[in-house]
Amino acid sequence: MEVQVFEASNGACPYLDNLEWVSNMFRVDEIKSSVYEKLIDNGFRRSGHFFYKNKCPNCKACISIRIKVQEFSLSRSQKRIWKKNQDLKVVRRSVEFEQEGFDLYRRYCIWKHQSETSEENYRDFLIATAVDTFMMRYYLGEILVGIGWVDLLANSLSSVYFAFSPDYAKRSLGVYSALKEIELAAEMEKPFLHMGFWVKECQAMAYKAQFKPYQLLENGLWLEGDPVVKN
Repeated sequence: MEVQVFEASNGACPYLDNLEWVSNMFRVDEIKSSVYEKLIDNGFRRSGHFFYKNKCPNCKACISIRIKVQEFSLSRSQKRIWKKNQDLKVVRRSVEFEQEGFDLYRRYCIWKHQSETSEENYRDFLIATAVDTFMMRYYLGEILVGIGWVDLLANSLSSVYFAFSPDYAKRSLGVYSALKEIELAAEMEKPFLHMGFWVKECQAMAYKAQFKPYQLLENGLWLEGDPVVKN
């Protein structure tokens, strides 16, 4: 497979102040899950049909993190969140556009990021995919309260994104969705759940290190992570 890799300046860093976000990128319509898994092992992530590796000037704060599924155990706080959300129903299905899902994502972006989004951006980011991707839809009765997007890979699952209704923010649905993805990975006998990038100095990313044990990708090697976040 031949691809054309190019450097892209993506504007301001979404994680740390006063830094520029630069990445090496390529686009493909389809890629084998085993190949993408190897790309993840080299620091790449996926956004729609684009695959990127951050190469920001004077910064190496973005570190890939993965959870060791078979050894995972819930902390006290995670047990409380798990119990609080047992009234939710989770429905898994292939990725597809639905107005209800877009409306939830749009509301989430306005609440979380104070920014509008378009249907085109939503389709490009979360509906378009080059690998086997599914959606985990979270319902309280008949009400859609959250959606998670997950890539199914050869030896792991990769968490792509999660959005939820601001009306249910007190339920800690982001944590609960990660717990459900870990549970699913265990059921599928996948040893790892990839959770994207962890940035030590970014408070919004800190929760990823609460799922233990985890590993961090450093210099091309997965190393045991330090328990940097207290439960």
